[in-house]
Amino acid sequence: MGKMYWLLVLALLFSWVLGEKFRKWLKIRTYWRNRNVPTFDGAKLKLSMMIPRHEFEFLLYDAIKREGFNRFVGMMEDTLPVLYVTDPELIKHIMVIEKKTRAN
Repeated sequence: MGKMYWLLVLALLFSWVLGEKFRKWLKIRTYWRNRNVPTFDGAKLKLSMMIPRHEFEFLLYDAIKREGFNRFVGMMEDTLPVLYVTDPELIKHIMVIEKKTRAN
């Protein structure tokens, strides 16, 4: 009876951990969609991770423009949400005008 109890406890614990991992994965996958931000799948550029970061950013910018995103696009870098802004006027608005509302 003791072995069955511990097997049941281990099975429940494993199920809970697996469920939490799935919940976190789902939250990450729907982060930008829940905020109505167009998304770009960076998986197409995974091979580019072997080049320097600044060159990767240029490749990413070209790929985003080629896909037809004009102003901004959301991506996930591992589990971190990243917003890429490609419109110069929007960058100016964020960096200059909205600076007054941000803490230093």
